[in-house]
This record gives sequence, structure tokens and C-alpha cells, in this order.
Amino acid sequence: MDQIVVACAGGLIAGESALLLFGMNFPSITPWSTARNIVLAVTDIILGALMVCISVFEKKYLNAWPFYAAVAVLLSTHLYREVEHLGKSGERFIINSALFVFNNIRIGLLVASLGVAARHAFPKILAIL
Repeated sequence: MDQIVVACAGGLIAGESALLLFGMNFPSITPWSTARNIVLAVTDIILGALMVCISVFEKKYLNAWPFYAAVAVLLSTHLYREVEHLGKSGERFIINSALFVFNNIRIGLLVASLGVAARHAFPKILAIL
């Protein structure tokens, strides 16, 4: 079950960002197609795929630094998008309510992935709680 949570989080992040990157860049004249937004989407694709690979192939890496680094970067960039959207920045990543809701779902899945990793890292402590 733990691997499914992490795989779903990574797959959802990578897949949605790939679709968003493709959909928002063709035609490439859309105002969403800024260099910063493209970098954020490509980062999601790479790190989301890394989360899927870790959960599917190497469960023991749920406690390794690549997993925590990927989740930390993804979580910080998604929180940045929230602040940017709520502050009504000009060239923001989240351009509509649907992306805002979906971004919150992805944040929830990232937090759940951290919970899964904590369960593997600290099983005795969490058993007491």
C-alpha cells in the first residue's frame, strides 16, 4: 500500500505536468509559456518519475536522500505556486481554479508520501504513537 501512495503521487505529478507542458505550449504563443513555468513543469516530470521509480523498483530508497530531496523540491515548488496564485502574480503557473485545486491535491499526496517514508524510517517510534 505504501508503494502505491508514492507511485500515485509521483505518477500524478509527472503525468499532469507533461500534459500541461504539452497542452500549454502548443500553440507556443500562450502567455503561460514562460521559461520559469516550463522549468517548473520539467522539474515535476523528472522528480515525479524519480518517485515512481523509487517506489516501484527500490522500496528501501524511501529512506534515502534522493527520495527526500525529490519530495522537498516538489513540495517547495508546489507551495511557491500556491503563494504565487493567491498573490495574483502576473505570469503565474496556476492560471485557473482547476489547476489550483489540482495543485492542492498534489501537495496532499506529497505530504502523504512523507508520511509513508516516516513510517518506514521510524517504525518503532510510530508504533508507540
